Amino acid sequence: MEKQKKLLFLHIGLPVIITALLLAACGPKNRNASLLGTGPDSLYTEKYIISIFLAEPQRALALIDTAVAKENVDPIRGEVLRAVVYQDALNDLPAAMDCYLKIWQLDSVKMHPVHNTNVLESMSTLSYMMEHYDESLEYAIEGLKVAKESEQTAAEAMFHFDIAKSQQALGRLDEAWESMKQCVEQFEGSDNPQAWPYLSYYYGEQMLFLADRKDFRQAIKVAKKRKKLIERLAESDLPMPDNYLDQQRAYLSSKCCYLYAQTGEWKKAEEQQREFMNTRFARSERGLHELLPYYLLTKQWRAILKVYDEQPLPATVDSFSTVYTDALTNIAT
Repeated sequence: MEKQKKLLFLHIGLPVIITALLLAACGPKNRNASLLGTGPDSLYTEKYIISIFLAEPQRALALIDTAVAKENVDPIRGEVLRAVVYQDALNDLPAAMDCYLKIWQLDSVKMHPVHNTNVLESMSTLSYMMEHYDESLEYAIEGLKVAKESEQTAAEAMFHFDIAKSQQALGRLDEAWESMKQCVEQFEGSDNPQAWPYLSYYYGEQMLFLADRKDFRQAIKVAKKRKKLIERLAESDLPMPDNYLDQQRAYLSSKCCYLYAQTGEWKKAEEQQREFMNTRFARSERGLHELLPYYLLTKQWRAILKVYDEQPLPATVDSFSTVYTDALTNIAT
């Protein structure tokens, strides 16, 4: 389960975008749109189903069946909604994959390059999450072919990324690095601010890849490029959520703490730690754990205990993590 959570984290952001595109694009719009929100049929709409599927997944599935039967929702869009329920609410990845496979087999989807690449991206991601790396690679390669033929630059980059992750999982590290570089090259040099958040994300993945290979100095070079990019985003007119830049700076500085510590550049590591602590994200529930790899590496046991004190663990003894107990042991000795 922990590995599956890690895999989901690595793809964060992209499946959300793909699902949104599929729901917006696959099939005709709701033919009873004028009835939305009025009368009994208001239960059988995408808007209502999306609002309740996390809390009531089984009911959502039943509503989807009825909405499709009533022709309130197009069958293709219904299948996408089922996939979302299975994946995000029920964590039933094989069932979600079956939904996408049904969609992909339709000629109307395969003949539409954007729909085709969206579905292939979803299938590649799901296969990766299920640790079916060969299948993930096959879908990504097919998606890359379609994206190139239809000149979908952003989709090309995503498929290069998917190929890289699967190659990495299969131990084909040199090939994975080349695929990762091709992914980044799709956006580097672009003057379009809309491409920069993608590039920032992929720079982050490059850093993680290089750190896994213990190529810390090269990872720092990528980090410097990401820092410049974040500042370009800050100066741009691109609409962004209020916390986006703060989180980007926090993610970057927390990773740089670890990288500089690995290269023995302690002053730079401490400077990056201060930069991280100055972000709003550092004080959030998620942010509290960002520096744990750095604290472990530098044996800052009291800092580790402080993290767990600020975000208490459940009372059961079994819930105490190895990190927490190691910190207690090292302080006691």
